[in-house]
Amino acid sequence: MWMEKQREQNMLFQVENCGDGVRLLRCFAPYEAEQIVIPKAILGLPVREIGAYAFSHVEGEREFHDGEEVWKAVGGNDLRDVMFPDTLCHIGRLAFYNCENLSRITFYDTVRDIEDGAFKNCERLSEVNLHVLRGKINCMKQVVVDVEQKVEARIAYVLEGQKAKLIFPEFGYGFEENCPGRIFHEYTYGSGNSYRQCFYNGEVRYQRYDELFDMAVREDPKETVLEIAVARLEYPYHLTEKDRAKYEAYLREKKQDAGAIAVKEDDLHTLELFFDWGILQREDLDWLIDAAARGQKIACLAWMMDRKLECGGKKKKVFEFS
Repeated sequence: MWMEKQREQNMLFQVENCGDGVRLLRCFAPYEAEQIVIPKAILGLPVREIGAYAFSHVEGEREFHDGEEVWKAVGGNDLRDVMFPDTLCHIGRLAFYNCENLSRITFYDTVRDIEDGAFKNCERLSEVNLHVLRGKINCMKQVVVDVEQKVEARIAYVLEGQKAKLIFPEFGYGFEENCPGRIFHEYTYGSGNSYRQCFYNGEVRYQRYDELFDMAVREDPKETVLEIAVARLEYPYHLTEKDRAKYEAYLREKKQDAGAIAVKEDDLHTLELFFDWGILQREDLDWLIDAAARGQKIACLAWMMDRKLECGGKKKKVFEFS
């Protein structure tokens, strides 16, 4: 077992040998680290594995003493963002167990194996970024099935120069009782479990993913359903014309909800997409402007008022905010 200090992040990395590289066992810093970029190499050897419980909230020594200086173990509830190197192949069991504030991870398809529970109880993990170099993405499924909350997955197909963005909705389990027999039956609510089965042989089955949209409409909150439609239209990787038309039709049918939610979240980017796609049009500007003014959504309000002027609208209204 060895230690190396790297100046870039002012961190100590504890590793052990594993074949042609090293296994990262623990990381220490003299501060509460919210982000970590795991290096490609430590002690001149490529980082191949993340050890079991390496960043877990509950296991192992939590401090390292270097003379009078105290170095805290990186992980647990402090950790929010992790970037893995393209040398990494394996993430051990429960490596990030109980990292409740971890919200984003970025990694490569070089990760071939993620053991059970690696991201268990990461209750705020909501963004997964994957760079595909070899065409196989087994690791993506292993991440999203570990968490029940809604996850946004961004996939960059590096060699193709293409991107995809997929929303995996929340899901959960419940039990209902058969009273006469006192038998309990488990059931799943939300479409998220079905969406997480859209992987086969290391690839996303995009057609199957798109086929599940009707299920999402029935079972998931409208905010999530709108996110699914917008993500597929914005990044239409392997999107058929039939499914494109289905998503567009849904947005047109729900344009009042779509516009209101975008304004409520002050999501200028999505509003711009809706106008570019023809989902929202000039005649929608008045009610959208009123909604933005009531909610004091400054960015959206300014953009829509400028757009109305460009479209030949009347002189700008003046809104005062308390």
